[in-house]
Amino acid sequence: MSTASSYLLEPELELHNITNADSHTTNKKTLSHVQPKTYKLRRFPLRAAALIVGPAVVLAYYAFIWHLVVTRAEDTLKLGIPNELWIHYCWFVVGVFGLNFSKYGLLGIEASMLHDRNWQVKSTMKLLMHCDSAWSSPGGWLKCGSALLRQKRNVAGRLWYTLAVLSLFPFIALPLSGLTMEPVDGYVASHESPLAIGHKPDDFNRRPKASKETLFWKTGQSPTIPGIGIVYTAPHVQRNSVPYLWDLPNSLPSNISESNPELFLAPQANVPISGRVWGLLIGCNCSIVKSFSEFAILNQRTTADFNETSSLTELKLNSSQLSDRIIIAANSNANLVAHAQIGFNFSGVYGQTGWAATAPTPALFEYALWQGNREMGFNLLREQVNFSTTIDSPMADVGGPYFQAKNGTFYFNQTFYGNQPDENGTVSSEPVYRSTSLSHIAPPIGVRCIRDSKLGYADVDRKGHFHSFTKSPPPHVDTHESGDVFGFGYIGHDIAGKFTELVTSTNSPPPLRFTHGLYYPSYIQAETLYQSIMLAHAWNALELMYDSSYTFQSAYILPNATGSRASKVMGPGAIPPIYVGVLFALWAVGSVILGCGYGLRRRWSERLDGYSMFRFGADFAREIQNEPDFACTAEFEECQALWKLPGLVGDAQPARDIGHITLVKWGNEPNKGKRYH
Repeated sequence: MSTASSYLLEPELELHNITNADSHTTNKKTLSHVQPKTYKLRRFPLRAAALIVGPAVVLAYYAFIWHLVVTRAEDTLKLGIPNELWIHYCWFVVGVFGLNFSKYGLLGIEASMLHDRNWQVKSTMKLLMHCDSAWSSPGGWLKCGSALLRQKRNVAGRLWYTLAVLSLFPFIALPLSGLTMEPVDGYVASHESPLAIGHKPDDFNRRPKASKETLFWKTGQSPTIPGIGIVYTAPHVQRNSVPYLWDLPNSLPSNISESNPELFLAPQANVPISGRVWGLLIGCNCSIVKSFSEFAILNQRTTADFNETSSLTELKLNSSQLSDRIIIAANSNANLVAHAQIGFNFSGVYGQTGWAATAPTPALFEYALWQGNREMGFNLLREQVNFSTTIDSPMADVGGPYFQAKNGTFYFNQTFYGNQPDENGTVSSEPVYRSTSLSHIAPPIGVRCIRDSKLGYADVDRKGHFHSFTKSPPPHVDTHESGDVFGFGYIGHDIAGKFTELVTSTNSPPPLRFTHGLYYPSYIQAETLYQSIMLAHAWNALELMYDSSYTFQSAYILPNATGSRASKVMGPGAIPPIYVGVLFALWAVGSVILGCGYGLRRRWSERLDGYSMFRFGADFAREIQNEPDFACTAEFEECQALWKLPGLVGDAQPARDIGHITLVKWGNEPNKGKRYH
């Protein structure tokens, strides 16, 4: 039996009255033989439920917000649900209530764990550290640290530190959670049909004859989509991995890339739309040619009446593909001598009933360029600007119209395009060479493209995806109207011979203009040629679908589609949500473990409250009241006698049928089925 048991009332005795008197009176105790009331230890399931449910709800709500934020973190368009900001506002309400539910539950778990010898505190000093739930707030943590510094010994037990760490997780996580999310500009779905621009089936072949695509191409203007500017891709395409789809408005590809996905150009509104719409499905992938053998059209090498002074000619090839064409172009008024061969074929004409296919099939576009440098009277300028003769990506396995003999003289091969008759009409079987004023010849370069396009209907969504595409060519128009439109990629005639525009369209250093010609600072590189050809294809597509227009003067109500309205939605904040999520997860898991392990155990009280400490103190009043450092005006940590008193809340009368809950030494855990008074 503990020391405290000698100060307990004997069974069947009840304390009726205690009075205080002055020096002339004495305390009188009246005892009567009355059977005291006894009680069993109780369970408090509400506190256990609060500890389990509170953190779990907070974690689940944060996971829901985390999902919203993460799934749209890299989306160009932030699409939300109506009144989404209330999710953001309610988060702090849920967090505060969850934090208080957790504390409410931990106070009960604390009392239950104080019964357990594995978590017992070994002295009354450490038990008093649990008063006022000091482990749950910064004030208590500072108090513990201050006492530790003054006493030079640990004033709290394992249980206190466990509860403190568990309380620290949400204390840190809840304020930081506000930095993981923030309201951003976005859109929510509406049920109204939007105003849109872009060709429809009935007017696709009715368009202005004047085209702006060549103007935009040669000035190097970015091929951005009008309106809100969404280019639709198939659902499997990771849009955040395609650079030209990162920003709004989207643009069509014009830079070097390994491959481009199919792109669906649909009518554009000023907001995201959803529904089934009619549009143009295009595909265009170009590559820099390493060997002339990669060409399919230019490899056919037909005879052409083209010499050093020619500028432009077109050839129709006698091949299985009746639409195969070759355009040969050259320049003569610059220090850069250029000879280009452009091979392409027609894959069809939109709406032309005479073709077997009502929509174009994949077609080819090939561009080979031979270059040389000549002085042309630029000797003074050459001393100031050195002409760069470097070619980064040359094309192999082909000769050229110019060559340098062993003696260093440069010649033009007049039979490069086939043997031509001389002024007497004689065709020589031998090569014919003519000396020329070149000072350097560059290796040839080349670019090859595969294009495809279809017209039809597709389902589009607000995230920029399309699916369920079905072909639907536009109707044929009357002969007096503008007529059928050639398929996507019909750019050969637009760029043939325009060597200066190849440079300006890619924002490369332009040639200097003088009275006797143009001065190029370097050769045209294969990468420049690639970008210029891709840009020409891009503007051709914008011309086909939108007439290269960005105004809404001709806007119309788009049927079978719904629009959106601007709204504030939740977006990512300054810090990644995973760090806060880990803290909430540790808090929730720890709370569930303690709640399930100790929440439903029987205990003497709902929590370690003031009444409990008053009763425990009454049992040890005689042992502590005469201690010299037991003073009302001092902090309890300064009372060294508290280290001597036990801290386990247990049974002081384990051998009796009716026990007594008070502070006991190691081993006297209460019997859960026993009655206590």
